[in-house]
Amino acid sequence: MGIRLGAMNYKTDTAAIADARKRSTTAVAGCCACVYLKDGTHGPSYKLRQFNIGGTKYTYDHDFDAEIIIDGEITPPMIYVNTRLKGNNYTEKSDISPGTIKVSDETFKKYLKSAETKINNAWNKGPYKLKITDKKCGEREFEVRFNVGFTDESPHYEVYVVNSPKNEGLFDPFGHHTHVSWVDQEDHIVKLNIGGYWEDEYASTADPLTAPHEYGHMIGLLDEYQSFRWDFNGCKYKYNSENFGELFRNGLMSCDDMFAKPCRYLVTIADAVAKIFAENGVRVTNLEIKNHLEDEIKEQLVQIKRGPVLEEGTITAPLAQKEAFVQKRLDLVEKERREKQRLLDEEAEFVDKLLKSGNKKAYKKYMAEKLKKAEEESIDRQRTVTS
Repeated sequence: MGIRLGAMNYKTDTAAIADARKRSTTAVAGCCACVYLKDGTHGPSYKLRQFNIGGTKYTYDHDFDAEIIIDGEITPPMIYVNTRLKGNNYTEKSDISPGTIKVSDETFKKYLKSAETKINNAWNKGPYKLKITDKKCGEREFEVRFNVGFTDESPHYEVYVVNSPKNEGLFDPFGHHTHVSWVDQEDHIVKLNIGGYWEDEYASTADPLTAPHEYGHMIGLLDEYQSFRWDFNGCKYKYNSENFGELFRNGLMSCDDMFAKPCRYLVTIADAVAKIFAENGVRVTNLEIKNHLEDEIKEQLVQIKRGPVLEEGTITAPLAQKEAFVQKRLDLVEKERREKQRLLDEEAEFVDKLLKSGNKKAYKKYMAEKLKKAEEESIDRQRTVTS
């Protein structure tokens, strides 16, 4: 049975969204100050490629369902990405998730509210902005607001909430391990496991990364992490270019961050927005994605360097300390990213050599050892929450 907690109730956007919906009914083609709306299926964009371990094969991104509203009448102009989810308490349905442990309705409702908050916080942290250029309206910068809510009213996705402890020997009817959360784009089904969190300091009703990560799939994004079991090895993205960029294995879609920071995570939304404009007689000639979460760190450093001085060329001590701290933080993040990328590239190169050598025995042995190590490392991270 679905539990309704109220739709699109993130912060104060409900009234603004309702008003935008109403104004969209009077929109005309080729208008610079109109509201355009599309509620349904978007994409695929074919701007994402998820590569396999050998790096020779890839999969494109999926289509996704959402209500996208482009409000060019207000200042600043807004783009709302609204996703309606229907929560289903399947924590006692062993046919859906073998080994699941029943939780009370109260715990279930708390989890839905927690998941809703985590998703909205993670995807609105920046916020994202889209600088859109077209020949008629010129250059405009839209703020992007994600609004995810649980409701029974025309949901875009059905969410199966289970409470399954880690068990490598149990599989759900969809072919996944019973404790694994996933999104089925074709059938618009989402499975969220309430039964674990990664670190003790995140002792809550569930892993803080799971819901925001799975929401990324609900807007068409692919996994960036490296998985030998599923033959995943990062993603490449393309926009405003004929070529795909570098291979990424870091961020929320690789479960390395709790917030959606990289600009590449808005590629599917940007593509959908451009198509909505085109359907309404506005041809977009250029799109630039921004995320102020990244920009704030860079701008903070710029402002520090321009900051007040005691005498010419001398930054005040507190500002100098702050500058050093910010620069050190940026350097550390970049160093960690490069080192992780180097190790992953070396490993991928080694596996590629094994595949090309034709030594199936050595390849199978390596894969078995890799899988065993990954499973052993994940045991300590998995926890079970019961009620």
